[in-house]
Amino acid sequence: MGTTVDAEFLETQIFTNIPLSQPFRQALVSRLWPGTFLDETDDTSLQAYLSQTQREFTIAFAGHHAVKTFSDLFLILELIRSDPSVCLADLKQRILDNRPKLDSASPCQLSASIELAVRLWLMVSVKITMPSHRRLLEASLPWPDNLSLLEVLQRHLTRPSITQTPGIGIFSEYLNVVDMKKIANIRVLWTNNLGEHLAMQGQTLYIFQHVAAIRQLMASPSSDLFLPHPLIKETLTTLNLLIPHDSPASNTWLRSEISTYELDRELVYRAIPASRNKADFIFWHDRMDALSEYFDRTKPTSILQWWHDRRDMGLWWNYWLIVVTIALALFFGLVQSVTGLVQVFQNAASSGGG
Repeated sequence: MGTTVDAEFLETQIFTNIPLSQPFRQALVSRLWPGTFLDETDDTSLQAYLSQTQREFTIAFAGHHAVKTFSDLFLILELIRSDPSVCLADLKQRILDNRPKLDSASPCQLSASIELAVRLWLMVSVKITMPSHRRLLEASLPWPDNLSLLEVLQRHLTRPSITQTPGIGIFSEYLNVVDMKKIANIRVLWTNNLGEHLAMQGQTLYIFQHVAAIRQLMASPSSDLFLPHPLIKETLTTLNLLIPHDSPASNTWLRSEISTYELDRELVYRAIPASRNKADFIFWHDRMDALSEYFDRTKPTSILQWWHDRRDMGLWWNYWLIVVTIALALFFGLVQSVTGLVQVFQNAASSGGG
């Protein structure tokens, strides 16, 4: 990345309706994840992430933020990376000390800019101010003034989530997006927020989509402390478990989802083999276990769901034997009734003719 282009990028206004040029997209990626780069000839691998980012930069959001240029934005990340232990209150003061011009912004605008910087860098939604929507509150990690970002992530996301000794068992082979939809009507909603990955709301399962971006993040030395590599690798493993690479039905479903919702195309290339051993899931164990238990508790409510639900083959055979027995009884009963009616009509006709 040439220093001239990089300098020009840093002084560029963030919030505009003009899409970033290819050199500026390269600069953005290099600044977000130092030590990585965007292919000059093919940046389609990050297309979904960059499209989402461009929506964040829409001019309509300008009034919500303190930062104006990319230099302002990346100052925030530089201050966090240079001192991971800095608490939020001190971080705000250091930002204002380094950028006095931001002092005119309101506390809410400064908080929104810090949230944006973290969201772009780590793809994790943190909330400094109380969100107006309940769903945003549930999906975001609260960041109080007395904690650092590192402490917030460790408290809510990066610390192993196992609340009890993991069971020695394995997750069912039916615990995948296609069978969960057919059997339990569990639908998938894709999320840009890693903190929302595998969260359940009613019959909706949230799945993180930015595979290409999270791999880019994993390649950056500056990010490992905040989002450890084992967490990222386990995230990719959960994707392959829920969308098995060796399942034609799952691959067909995924291609349809990518096309319909313009998702990250790298979702197709789920290179990490899926483990179904419960003990292998450390960071996502509790959410995977909750999903598995919810799925196991569901019972079919329609004939079609009963047909697809083969988790217990003994129960499946019993159910269909009963159905077939009842169907045959109704069929033969109907045949007998029709035969009886025909005989009655024939007898009546014979009597009438006589």
